[in-house]
Amino acid sequence: MNCVTSGILGIGLVGASITTLVGSKQSTNKLNNILPVESVIAYEKIVGERTNLYIQGLILGLILSFFIVYNTQTNTRFHTITLFFAITLIVTLVYYTLMPKSDWMLNHLKTQKETKAWLEVYQNMKTRYVIGFILGTLAAIPLGNSLC
Repeated sequence: MNCVTSGILGIGLVGASITTLVGSKQSTNKLNNILPVESVIAYEKIVGERTNLYIQGLILGLILSFFIVYNTQTNTRFHTITLFFAITLIVTLVYYTLMPKSDWMLNHLKTQKETKAWLEVYQNMKTRYVIGFILGTLAAIPLGNSLC
């Protein structure tokens, strides 16, 4: 992966991860206020499982990144860092996506109001991820062109 590509992917994925985490609690408060107690408990278990999968993917990504970056000749420190970010976060995303999940929130929604609130949370998180990736990518383009 060349310097500019690793810069765009690495910084884009970091931006996506940060924007997804920031403010995510606000979007779930409305859902928690609508759901019955047993569904809130199920939601917390689902979030815990997904968090564990993300952390497992992150650890795997960090290990693979270390070995790949250690054995790859890069031109600049920027290239090394962004290559490390890109590999780590791509592995994390693929691992999280491919790993089987034991439960889904849709299994615990009973009313149209609950489903609508869940859809709002889901769309909010997805939108945050895409916007963060776009903003990170836009920031990375001039950085990559100047630092590579």
